[in-house]
Amino acid sequence: METMNTQLEIKGGWFLIGTVHIRGCTHYSQSDAQKAINPEDGTSVATWKGMAYCDSVDEAKSVCTTRAKALAIIAKACSKTRLGYFCPWNKKEQLEESLKSLDKLVADYNEKAQFTELWSDVGALEVASKDVMVARAVWQEATDVLKELQAALQEANADDIKKVLKKVRQIGGVLPELQETALTDIVKQSKVVAKKLKKQANVLDEATTEELIQDAYAPVRACRLLFSERLREVPKETTISRSAPNTTTE
Repeated sequence: METMNTQLEIKGGWFLIGTVHIRGCTHYSQSDAQKAINPEDGTSVATWKGMAYCDSVDEAKSVCTTRAKALAIIAKACSKTRLGYFCPWNKKEQLEESLKSLDKLVADYNEKAQFTELWSDVGALEVASKDVMVARAVWQEATDVLKELQAALQEANADDIKKVLKKVRQIGGVLPELQETALTDIVKQSKVVAKKLKKQANVLDEATTEELIQDAYAPVRACRLLFSERLREVPKETTISRSAPNTTTE
C-alpha cells in the first residue's frame, strides 16, 4: 500500500455528538457518611450506604433495552472510533434515515411509558477531510489497532483476532479509499486465519500454525509500519484554525 498524499487525511463527513438519555424510574440516595480516624496511620476513613429505588422493574428493563436499540440505530450508518461515531458524506441519506428512526423510536417509547422518559440530543458535526487534528487522531487509532491485531495473531488466539478485526473494519471506514482498501484486505486474510485456528485447533501442528500466522502477520506489520511512518513524517499540528469550507458533499 502506497501513500501518495503529503498530509494525513480522512473521509469527509460527520461525527455524531450527544447520545440518548434516560430519565426517571430509578432513584438513588445514600446515608450520611460515618467518619473515623485510622489509629494506625492517622488517615481519615468514611463509610456510607447507597440505596436505589425503582418505580417499576419491568419499565426499568424496557427503557434500557429501548435505549440500546436507539444506539444501534445511530451506529447503522457509522463507523465507531475513539472520537465517536463517524458517518462519511456518501452515507448522508442513510444517516438522515437513521436519525428519523431514532426520533420515532424515542417518541413511541415515551408515549407508552409511565415512569421513564427517553430523550436524545444526538447531532451531526461536519468534519473536513483535511482536518489535520482529527486525521492524526484517526491515523493513530488505526496504527494502535493494527498493533493489537499483530499481538492477537502472535498469540494465535482466534477469538481475540475476531474482536480486533471488528475495530480494524470500523476505523477503515473513516480513512481514505486507499487505506481503507488495505485494511479491508487485512481483515479478509486475518478472518480466514481465525476461522482455521478455530475449526482446526486440534489438528494443526506447530509448524503449520506458524506458517498460517505469518502469512497474515506480514501484511499487518507492513501496514502498521507505513501508518507509523506517515505519522512521523507529517508534523503534529499545535495551532487551531478554521477548516476551509467543504466543497464536496458526497
